[in-house]
Amino acid sequence: MEQTLESMSLSEIKQILRNRENQVESLKRRRDKLTAQLQEVEEEIASLEGTMGVERRGVRARNEKSLNEHVQEALKKSKKGLTLNELSEAVKAAGYQSNSLNFKNVLYQNLYNATNISRDENSGKYTLSAS
Repeated sequence: MEQTLESMSLSEIKQILRNRENQVESLKRRRDKLTAQLQEVEEEIASLEGTMGVERRGVRARNEKSLNEHVQEALKKSKKGLTLNELSEAVKAAGYQSNSLNFKNVLYQNLYNATNISRDENSGKYTLSAS
């Protein structure tokens, strides 16, 4: 039969609390060891997948303005137009953040699908089309 708190002595209650604190500490140490093991496994997987040093999970980059808005602002500043490389650097310099492994491809897709942006085949530069 289990005792009630009222029927227990102070020393018995303290012993129960110490036992529980010890159990909690033991579980925390176990959790820390398992976390370290999991991290090792994650790093091994990442190295085998070729994504070492690149965090693929986590928070998506949030930008105040869309990529298209950044592109249009950069192109407005350059009357002669910008190449894909120049545009990529300008957009990033303006504060656009991306977790993409290949940002230039993302940018190219944006340019390709934009109706108000054209590309000069001779120079390879993108400019805003007359709207």
